[in-house]
Amino acid sequence: LQNGVDGYLGQSNEQMTTGQWGGEVGADSHGPDGLFLFSNEEHSRYAVDLIRFDLEGKLPKGATVTRAVLTLHATKEGSRNSASGYKALKPWTDGKTWWNNWGHGGKDTGYIKKKPIFTGKLVPVGDSFFVVDSMLIQEWLDNPSSNYGILLKAHDSDSNFHWWADGDKEAHPPKLMVEYNAQ
Repeated sequence: LQNGVDGYLGQSNEQMTTGQWGGEVGADSHGPDGLFLFSNEEHSRYAVDLIRFDLEGKLPKGATVTRAVLTLHATKEGSRNSASGYKALKPWTDGKTWWNNWGHGGKDTGYIKKKPIFTGKLVPVGDSFFVVDSMLIQEWLDNPSSNYGILLKAHDSDSNFHWWADGDKEAHPPKLMVEYNAQ
């Protein structure tokens, strides 16, 4: 599933930051549509991303998910790091969600599951692949109202780390490949 492929337009994402970068005011308003990750715990400066794929009607009824892989495409030279994805527990709206109105970027209790659903390496340019917990994708398929997506954040704090990837309206939007068995 990827926006623009076979008529699919069900992926959305939201960039949330603590608002320290130039013209981007992400702490109190909508940030750019691309994905951006940053983590500097020493100065309490962060950038995280919410990503969601609408699965309703995209797989056959009764399908059993066996594997899922999220692909994120970095087009701007970034740094090496790892990222973790966490199940989002609260609703959000693309274009209307930012750091301060969504639990301080998911840091507040009850916004995300504490245990990551994936952790993997980010490449500075090109595709980064993350194997997503297939039980989560199955849950979204069986109960679409539980699908609040994933919060993506940098795994390690490093003031020299910056990572950018295409978002839902860009040339290489996030992609979710789902393998399943049909009944």
